[in-house]
Amino acid sequence: SRLESAGISVVRELEAIRDVVQGDPEQLVGLFTNLIVNAIDAQPGGGQLLLRSRSNGTRLKVLVADAGHGVPGELADRIFRPFVTGKTTGTGLGLPMALNVARDHGGTIELASPPEGFTGAAFRVILPLA
Repeated sequence: SRLESAGISVVRELEAIRDVVQGDPEQLVGLFTNLIVNAIDAQPGGGQLLLRSRSNGTRLKVLVADAGHGVPGELADRIFRPFVTGKTTGTGLGLPMALNVARDHGGTIELASPPEGFTGAAFRVILPLA
């Protein structure tokens, strides 16, 4: 997989849930793929990716975190705007598109504090459960 070839180990803390998120599977896969690709790009020398899910019965929260350098402070307030990027390559459209998908599904994405052991960017996706 792309993660293995990039030297990224994945820490999975996925809670079993009975409910589902209703929506367009391709769009939702694209949302999470975007966050994972950003995490890979943020760790060119390899690193770690955390995928953590939690449910409270009405909402699913998924945290995607990496061990890269994080989002620079001056970009934190603008990271979801089109054409804003902290990368040397890329269009700056991935996070705005991911946010639009989340909103189209009744949810959101927010920049979160990285959990213990992770130094990079952390994004919390919140989606309603059916």
